[in-house]
Amino acid sequence: MPRKRGKKGQSGGSAAGLIAVIGLLIVLYIILIPPDERKKLLEDEVEGSQSTSTVEDNLTFLLEHPGRLDYQQFNEYDHDISPVFLYSTENSKELKTAGSFYVKNGVFDKKFYTLDFKIDDVANTDDLMLSFVAEKHKGILTIKLNGKTAFEEEIKSSNPSPIKIPKEYVASQNTLEFFVSSVGWKFWSTNEYSITNFKIIGEVTDTSRQESKNIFMLSEFEYRNLDTVTLKFNPECRPNDVGLLEIRVNNHNIFSGIPDCGILNKKYFSIGYLNAGENDILFTTRKGSYLIDNIIVKTELKKFEYPTYSFELNQSIFDDITAGNLTLFLDLSFFNDKNLKQADIFINGHRIAMSTFEKSWTRNINNYVDYDYNSFKIVPDNSNFDIIELKVSTSDEKD
Repeated sequence: MPRKRGKKGQSGGSAAGLIAVIGLLIVLYIILIPPDERKKLLEDEVEGSQSTSTVEDNLTFLLEHPGRLDYQQFNEYDHDISPVFLYSTENSKELKTAGSFYVKNGVFDKKFYTLDFKIDDVANTDDLMLSFVAEKHKGILTIKLNGKTAFEEEIKSSNPSPIKIPKEYVASQNTLEFFVSSVGWKFWSTNEYSITNFKIIGEVTDTSRQESKNIFMLSEFEYRNLDTVTLKFNPECRPNDVGLLEIRVNNHNIFSGIPDCGILNKKYFSIGYLNAGENDILFTTRKGSYLIDNIIVKTELKKFEYPTYSFELNQSIFDDITAGNLTLFLDLSFFNDKNLKQADIFINGHRIAMSTFEKSWTRNINNYVDYDYNSFKIVPDNSNFDIIELKVSTSDEKD
């Protein structure tokens, strides 16, 4: 019997020794393996010791700050411009008068005359004429304008024909000089002119109706989404009787030429010429008359796509949502106003209607989400609003 007890003690000691050896080998293995593998092994052990429950609260899957959302009602806009009538008028106008004056040239007595006058609009003043009565007229009369000889003849009648002055001699400030020729060897005589009812007459063109400016407006949304812009207009005119038609938008030239009279004209121009808010369009001509109607500035907008937002759910989270252990919420926070905010929210093809006057809006979206990838977008419905924050999350604080 004592011998048998001795064998059992040896067997127990061998088992304990084996366990110690195995434990030592495990420790050595953990020490000797690469650090990354050792960390992964220890983390697995820690996770394995935790509860296997997947239910978690206060998880955030998406957090965005969208900002302004605009409602797009139309893809294009027609800005109607009032009809335009361009024309000019010519009127004879007295530019300067002088009651009477006298010039003479004798051996012992000489007298000449100088007259200053100005022209306000030289470019639109034509056919400058000198008209007068010469009660006395003997010798050659010389008339100079700004130092250049405009007339040099002997007048034979007391009512001479008007004298035309070359336009190239004319300036804004002008000086007329009157001289009479010398008597030569006839020293006993005097060449002289007694002039009365003197007038300077010109054809002055009134160009105040040769241009017309109109205003049209672009909204901020329209301006930001411009794709193309076209000017349409129908000019009634006679091609042989009119001058160039110039059209400028915000001082940018978009057309200069003789348009096709009697039919609709189209002209594309750069969207860079336009402004958000007020824009002006100017029609100008320098000759003839135009009646321009059916004037439209047509803007076409880019194909507009509202932004898409996405988030992912892993299998365990999705299972908890499906089982009713988690509730997933879509939260929208708005700019602090009390205006109506309406939109259609499409989540994975499902439509949710939103309509609120409040600063925030929350909806349970458990029934609309899928495992793995989820996407949605918000499309404004007849209203514009600002979203300060968009969040998809779980929370134990919501109903």
